[in-house]
Amino acid sequence: MDKLSAWMCCFVILMLYGVSSCLSSECKQEENCKLPNCFCATFNHSHLSVSEIPQIVYFGFDDALTPLVDPLYKKLFRSNRKNPNGCSIGMTLYVSNQYTSYAEVREFHGRGMEIASHSVTHSHIRTEKSLYKEARLQKLNLARLGGIPESEIIGWRSPFLETAGDYQPDVLRKLGYQYDISLTYTRRHLREQNPWPFTADYGWPYTCQMKPCLSKPHPGFWEFPVNSMMDFKDQYPCNYVDGCLNRPTNEDEAFKYLIDNFYNAYRGNRAPLGIHMHAAWFISKYNFKAMDKFITEILNRSDVYIVPVKHVLAWMKHPTPLSDIKQFSPWQCKTGNVIPVRSKSSPIAKHTTKTPTSRATTIPSTTATTTAIKTTPSPTTTTPSPTTATTSPTTKSTTATKSATTMRKSTKTSFEQWSFTSKYTKPALTSDHHQTTVLFETKFIEIPTHGQTEIHRHPTNHQPASSSASTNNFNWSWMWNGFLSKQKQQAVQSKTGEPNTAVNSKETCTQGLNCKLPGCFCQGGKTPGGLVREKTPQFVYISFDGDIDSRVFSKFKKIFSGERRNPNNCPISSTFFVSQEGSRESYVSFLNNKSQEIAMRGSSSSIANIAEFHRQLAQQKGRMKRNRVQVTGWRSPELKPFGDAQYSELVKEGLQYDSTLVLRENERVWPFTLDYGWKDHCIIPECPKKKYPGTLGGPKYSCKGLFKQISL
Repeated sequence: MDKLSAWMCCFVILMLYGVSSCLSSECKQEENCKLPNCFCATFNHSHLSVSEIPQIVYFGFDDALTPLVDPLYKKLFRSNRKNPNGCSIGMTLYVSNQYTSYAEVREFHGRGMEIASHSVTHSHIRTEKSLYKEARLQKLNLARLGGIPESEIIGWRSPFLETAGDYQPDVLRKLGYQYDISLTYTRRHLREQNPWPFTADYGWPYTCQMKPCLSKPHPGFWEFPVNSMMDFKDQYPCNYVDGCLNRPTNEDEAFKYLIDNFYNAYRGNRAPLGIHMHAAWFISKYNFKAMDKFITEILNRSDVYIVPVKHVLAWMKHPTPLSDIKQFSPWQCKTGNVIPVRSKSSPIAKHTTKTPTSRATTIPSTTATTTAIKTTPSPTTTTPSPTTATTSPTTKSTTATKSATTMRKSTKTSFEQWSFTSKYTKPALTSDHHQTTVLFETKFIEIPTHGQTEIHRHPTNHQPASSSASTNNFNWSWMWNGFLSKQKQQAVQSKTGEPNTAVNSKETCTQGLNCKLPGCFCQGGKTPGGLVREKTPQFVYISFDGDIDSRVFSKFKKIFSGERRNPNNCPISSTFFVSQEGSRESYVSFLNNKSQEIAMRGSSSSIANIAEFHRQLAQQKGRMKRNRVQVTGWRSPELKPFGDAQYSELVKEGLQYDSTLVLRENERVWPFTLDYGWKDHCIIPECPKKKYPGTLGGPKYSCKGLFKQISL
């Protein structure tokens, strides 16, 4: 009995100890957490009342800083736009290395904007090792090529908002970063409040939307949640401004979207309002006008400040009421501290052959990567290729400066002259791709993508996917450089009188004459077989890109359970462009056995060069063959093609169609064979220039064949 009593006493003591430990692990402001080194996660500021809090609005733009987006940023954040303290408004640029013009980085930093890090390669960073490498090298790039003191590069945002979990704060702190702005917080309705930034002394207290999150304490390291906005219909959350499922269709809807979210914060808890976005949202001119109007509108208020994230951090450490805010030292008017570029520095991560050389990238370094235009004897072909200049210090410095000036003059375009906004459309940020079904399988067929892109990763909550699973999975740099390539192409055409594409071919595809079904079908809007509209079935098919894993498999299984059927009584189905990494083979085989089409897209991230394309294509095809999955289609990650090298390899490997190339806005064509090449503008280079005739197989008319991509 004594032993039993002793054991019970020990049990009670352990229980009490556990309870006290749990209670002590709760963050309590001013008790176990004190500013400026600790701030508890909260929805209500613990030091100031709402009436004393300035409404802070901060803009964070992701990805490359190029001469194309330069005039857009300058117009929105022009120097005569002032905060109530008389200083110019500011923003934060989360800069990735690829395609970035470091001359622009240097200039924007000199104008007082914050420059933060967004990785070198813009790839999936999920491990401690990859995070350390990417965060360290990009910080060095920004410092050495952008002339920014390393001590001023204190912010980090992960590509695709994917983190390395508990490794993230520790690695970033070791590298001199003070805050991370990658983890997401998603609300369900506009009326709900967003949380304040906080230190990770007690881990991540909110629902983990994009795993992994923080499960351990990381004292003193600041977390800025990527708080979702709600779309203009107040239906779905959008972690990125440009990532809403309900996208604005005009200026009024775009303005309503922005101003409604502002008033939610302004009339609520006044937590800082983050405008997280990519400049590609401005491809629609009405979005740009709405943003310009939005900034003008909120600056009419004497208690609203638009500042970079580093200024938000300074205020969080030292909360200052509105009555004293004009004397708040970190917000006083000043420009960036630009340091000289090191004479021995070259880019830490060199631009590889993945980079389209028609881009305007200038590096104000004494050893610079420049763009050399090599012209072949053919009057219609100009091939830019990257070369590395390595001469004497004086020569290199002069060359780099001249290159920077020349490139900026040739590529900078004012917003009003930006023809891209009216001719092209950005990829739509939705989870399904409504294209045109595969009807012909006897030639290599191009299934153009009509301005649509994919969702790779889905938040682990029970609501519609937020923008963290949409916008950020597309590397917008391809789109910008596609435009720059188009400008270069137009320049060549103006000199030679002939465009530098297959459009110049003297041979014209004429259906029924030199191109006949089922072996050949011309590019265009005519219906196959000359069928009238009333007798043509409406094909709708959905394609999914990325991993097939435990997070999404059950949803796919439910949607395509076999209960929904087409008019011919065959079950509806879809096409899955499966990632090589992250997909579970048993899930892929299951979907394939359920009459879903399985196609390939290689790696779940980008493909660096054509050699890597060859390797991934062969590796994934071999894996599919071992699992007895027959594949006939391909879509490149980020919709980035590798020109004729890619299409020659697809034909060699026996694939029958590709769904990579992007068409212009409002252009709707049927799938077509490449007997006469690609007859359209190359929006995302490199497009094929050669012809790809040849029989690769016969047509299929079973439920799994002709109708396998019909859906609701």
